[in-house]
Amino acid sequence: MLTTTLLNALALLPQGGNGQGTSTAPVVINEFNYDDSGADNFEFVELYNRSSAPVDLSGWSLVGDDSNGVNFTETFPAGTILAPGDFLVLGDAGVPNVDIIRASGFLQNSNESITLFDASSNIVDTLIYEANKGVFNPLLAEGEGIWGNFVMIEGNETTWSRFRDGFDTDNNGYDFRLQPWSPGASNDLPYVPAMAEVLDGYTVGSDVPAWGSSFVNPVVIDPAVVDANNPSSIPASPQGGLAAVTWDPTGGGNHVMSLTDAGRNTMVEMYVYIDATPLQVGDLEMWSVGFGTSGTFYNLPDPTGTLGFAANGDTGLCWTFVRDDTGATIYLMDRNDGAMGANALTAPVVVGSVPIQAGVNDGWQRLLIDINGTSADARFGGTYGVADGTLFSTTVDDVDRGLYVGYREAIAIGTTGARPFTFDLLTLNVEGSARAVPYGSGCENLTLSSTGAPALGNNTFSLDVNNVTVVPIAFVGFGTSVVNPGLDLTAIGMPGCFGYTSLDVGLFGTGPVVNGTGSLVVPIANSTALIGATLAAQGITFSNTTALGLAASNGVEIFVGN
Repeated sequence: MLTTTLLNALALLPQGGNGQGTSTAPVVINEFNYDDSGADNFEFVELYNRSSAPVDLSGWSLVGDDSNGVNFTETFPAGTILAPGDFLVLGDAGVPNVDIIRASGFLQNSNESITLFDASSNIVDTLIYEANKGVFNPLLAEGEGIWGNFVMIEGNETTWSRFRDGFDTDNNGYDFRLQPWSPGASNDLPYVPAMAEVLDGYTVGSDVPAWGSSFVNPVVIDPAVVDANNPSSIPASPQGGLAAVTWDPTGGGNHVMSLTDAGRNTMVEMYVYIDATPLQVGDLEMWSVGFGTSGTFYNLPDPTGTLGFAANGDTGLCWTFVRDDTGATIYLMDRNDGAMGANALTAPVVVGSVPIQAGVNDGWQRLLIDINGTSADARFGGTYGVADGTLFSTTVDDVDRGLYVGYREAIAIGTTGARPFTFDLLTLNVEGSARAVPYGSGCENLTLSSTGAPALGNNTFSLDVNNVTVVPIAFVGFGTSVVNPGLDLTAIGMPGCFGYTSLDVGLFGTGPVVNGTGSLVVPIANSTALIGATLAAQGITFSNTTALGLAASNGVEIFVGN
């Protein structure tokens, strides 16, 4: 019974992150496209039922709004039922899997909100896109909105998609990523524990597999040979052989993304070619690589805050390279949820920077970003695979991420003199590490700990309720949501105790209490579909001192992984 209940609960969770995130919404806006390069005939909004029960959408409404007022309203008719894990697509007739057809152009192409209201006009889910142009109504944004600019390029269709179906932290900038469209189908990308892009096995001029883009996918080049994709001859990387570039040779910006699920604990290491040659006066070249996302055009970032750019939209932790008429500098940036400039509530943070000096630290250099929970290390230079080079350490928000690269040149004479983002031997390790992380504190010295790790196929992983003293009986409660900081339980007769889990999965008795410890074995199935799923747990036992007669432990967040 325990195994069945927990596995059912885990199966319903979007993979990775804090279970389903902090949101309690049963239905969310899961994916959308509001502008495309043709006649705006592929606009759509996709809803997703992230709960474990059918949701009656009768009388609910989807509303588009901007600073001038309401632009569209779609009220769902009586009998509209959305099954658990199902999608509902509202959009143009040409959109795949469309359920409700609207006339083309029903979404504004710039700076609008999309809000889902229930039948009582309560906001269920909401977002504002292109928030760099203004958050005209803070009630219609979660966080600071989706910051960057976007257009779906027909023939290379991308959308704003949740990182995983239903994953919702109530911060638009963390929840959505630019990735290939999937209306009426899952957004989830494959979990690949590790990959290494050794490019020598590919053909020059071919796309690098398992990557997507807003305009042009990463393309394989021979670094020494100038062609349409490689604007200048450069040496081979220390790995040797072929390399890859991530730009649009016709000019302008480009965004590329790895089509794998990077989770929250992840590391990327690569060789990147660094050009220290100054550009002409007024010219700029920039790129970013890191974990998060960016906009379609990779609008130029502004690490120093002196250029006046505010529409870039990079999120997460990234290396950002800037080359101008004075030379080049690389910055380690924590871009948080993407906002920047005067309208940002949370400004970007420059963790550190490295001036690039010709003949000293230019040419092929190792770049590394390693994120584990809220801790992150990044290295510039040094030896591939070795803990050397210039080290920067910082803390980051504990959110889900994808690996991305943005590149853009702003050169007066087209792309002459450009050195697009050029990489080799890119290694991505998705550290979907199985772990049980304690948080908070218990009352009456009651603690909850774990034995082993919640790894796939581990049939002996257990949660242990310790310091049981009054009655030799203990329980473990499970929930799909972490409550941290904890909920003060004084009002229900448990002073000094806190609730650390939503308890919506259930309460289960441990085995016999021996020497003050009761253990609950939680077998973990050997199913890759569970990787990254989480549950929150808390121990409970009897008490002689609280009015309710119960005591509660700290919480433990369970991360299922390898």
